[in-house]
Amino acid sequence: MGFRGRGTAAIDCPPTLAHNFVISRVAAFLKQNPGKNLQLDIQATDVLVSGILDLHYDLGLTSAMIQRSGVTLVPWLRSPVVCAMPTGHPFEERDTITPADLEGVELIEFLRRLGTRAITEQIFARAGVRPRTVAETATNMAALELVREGLGVTLLNPFPVLTGGMPGISVRPFDAPITYNTSFVLPSGRQPSELARQFMDYVKVSTPPDDYSEFV
Repeated sequence: MGFRGRGTAAIDCPPTLAHNFVISRVAAFLKQNPGKNLQLDIQATDVLVSGILDLHYDLGLTSAMIQRSGVTLVPWLRSPVVCAMPTGHPFEERDTITPADLEGVELIEFLRRLGTRAITEQIFARAGVRPRTVAETATNMAALELVREGLGVTLLNPFPVLTGGMPGISVRPFDAPITYNTSFVLPSGRQPSELARQFMDYVKVSTPPDDYSEFV
């Protein structure tokens, strides 16, 4: 680990989480704790995990599904999958979207290297459903922009991008056993630094619940 003073902690998180959630929490925390220093890096989750393993970062935050030895996940927010659609889509008339509803429907999927893609494909296979995949992408924001352009619907984690709503997008619960855990990431076998622990506590107490998420 590179040298960091006692009043400094290095944090890493993916872009979507950073720009829609973490940056505002870092700013508020530092205003309340003058003299402290948080080094915020923004990297993809695989880079985050490598950095935690190499002790380049004191703390990570991610909503990705990680299965990797050497890191410990501390879940703190749970969000069930939702179906996002462009405003005016026929699905707006329904309270809940089911797998059967997606038969033949234009769907924006996530790339196969991402964990949730295999899960949604299993759900569709069990239901005997074949949506019409019209695009594949790697991030929630990209998927939602394609939805807003009217290309189709998508299934995704609502936190944090849909917490406050998004113009041109409507959201309905999706009836499937897919749950996303937003977690703190720590190196296994090491206690977080005092400043990292303080920031973890601050994130927990400063995050109000919303329609789609609950605290673990």
